Amino acid sequence: MSTASIAIPFDTLAFAKELETAGIPSAHAEAYTKALFRVLQKVEESRVQELATKRDVRGLELRLE
Repeated sequence: MSTASIAIPFDTLAFAKELETAGIPSAHAEAYTKALFRVLQKVEESRVQELATKRDVRGLELRLE
């Protein structure tokens, strides 16, 4: 399976500023942003593990022949 990583577009600075604009203290906004970013990374890592590369598909084709 592929081990390549695909980035999720997530503007951490904009997100933290939006939280601050809503009244969340800066330190909390930064902590929430970091936590959400880590969750998004884990979700994407999990999703990428489910993808097959061309090499994976070709290997299966050869086994089926």
